[in-house]
Amino acid sequence: CSHVVEYINIILNSFQTREVEAKKVLYQDILPPIVMCLKDTSNNWRVQMKLVEHFAEFPKYFSHASLIRLVVPQLLKLLEGSGSLVQRAICRTLAIFGRDCPETRFHNDMTRRFENQFSCSDSHTKRKIYLLACSEMLKIHSSRFGRERLLMTIVSMFDDFVLDVKRRALLLIPLLWKHVLCSTDDNLIKKLLLERLDIEASEKANHILIVQTAREVTQAVTNILTSGNESKMGQEEARKQRDALMEKHEMELNVYKAQDISGSALRLQ
Repeated sequence: CSHVVEYINIILNSFQTREVEAKKVLYQDILPPIVMCLKDTSNNWRVQMKLVEHFAEFPKYFSHASLIRLVVPQLLKLLEGSGSLVQRAICRTLAIFGRDCPETRFHNDMTRRFENQFSCSDSHTKRKIYLLACSEMLKIHSSRFGRERLLMTIVSMFDDFVLDVKRRALLLIPLLWKHVLCSTDDNLIKKLLLERLDIEASEKANHILIVQTAREVTQAVTNILTSGNESKMGQEEARKQRDALMEKHEMELNVYKAQDISGSALRLQ
């Protein structure tokens, strides 16, 4: 399986056909053996991670319904028992499936699953997986998605009683700043985040791990602010256009809840 995994994109490209029905039949037969490689490579996490990374390209080749039926259950099984690198690859692939397979409604299912089964779980391992999933979703979704579906849950985890979960939540602040808090309307939230970092960095009762993390995150945010002042107008305009396209796609998926996000900023305090 390791050799198949290494060259899987080349193999799939070589079988491409212009006839839609023939393509469906051909790739439908190829998918189950590829999924079986997840089990066959269980003793080699590097090969597993490579295969999961290839899965992110599969919406181009396979029936989207087949991906949700055959691939997703295996990825979810693998998610909890894997190392952080494999977990990150799985979270990114699941997020991409949600984005690129809109007709399956998997986007909403995936988001609800992470919100209901991971972010509120008694298991600190699942809560850490949720934060890992957030880090990947923030990178491939619009700033509005981050604000309305992820921001407040991440913020609530700043108070997690498990130090490593709290630390990982704080480490997401630079990512939030870069991908979510990019409009002038978010000044209140930005101010509250900076105040929270200041408290965490100077609180004598805090564990040294949290103090160090807060100081590192503050420096990272400072670097973002400095580089932002030097960025070119063209780059900012391109970013806004990409963000608008992502938001339009998400609106077509009906992923947004009816809520007033401005008032919820007070929860940061």
